[in-house]
Amino acid sequence: MITITNDKGRLSTEENESIIKDSEKYEAENKAIKEKIDSHNRFENYIYQMKNSVDDKRKLGQKISA
Repeated sequence: MITITNDKGRLSTEENESIIKDSEKYEAENKAIKEKIDSHNRFENYIYQMKNSVDDKRKLGQKISA
């Protein structure tokens, strides 16, 4: 949720309403983009963890064979 305050009188009531309407207009689109980005970040994190796991096992295997 977005809260708009007019503490210093910089925006008119019409400007505030316009900002609120725009935020509501693009809310669904922004949510879909956020979900896509979150999904991408989770996937990258998974790949990173798997790479580190494989690297750790290789290092362990090298220590054992030595």
